[in-house]
Amino acid sequence: MWQLKFRKVSAPITLAALVLFLLLALSCAPQTTTSTTPPKSDQPQIHNMEIKNFGFSPPELRIKGGDTVVWVNRDSAGHTVTSDSGNELGSPQIAQNQEYRHTFTQLGTFNYHCTVHPSMKAKVIVE
Repeated sequence: MWQLKFRKVSAPITLAALVLFLLLALSCAPQTTTSTTPPKSDQPQIHNMEIKNFGFSPPELRIKGGDTVVWVNRDSAGHTVTSDSGNELGSPQIAQNQEYRHTFTQLGTFNYHCTVHPSMKAKVIVE
């Protein structure tokens, strides 16, 4: 009959074999990467503006040309987004939880207000 004979292997050799096996197993595992690259600054962005407590939040917003601003009315009363001068902004009355959006193509400072509540004022600065 066949007989297998085993001889004792020292602990350092066993440990070295185990480490080698683990390194080999890890090197064969599928690699996953995550991208931490921020969005390109030349890509148009969407900015959210809340209408709440009878005010625009934030009261001043800086954006880049081509970006879009979305105003969402969180008040129970209706509001508008209307340019102080010119006709860049001119929303209809925005009901509660409804929105108005506008894409800014020209550079400059755009002051606006609510025609229903003229004390509500804010501005968008397009750089």
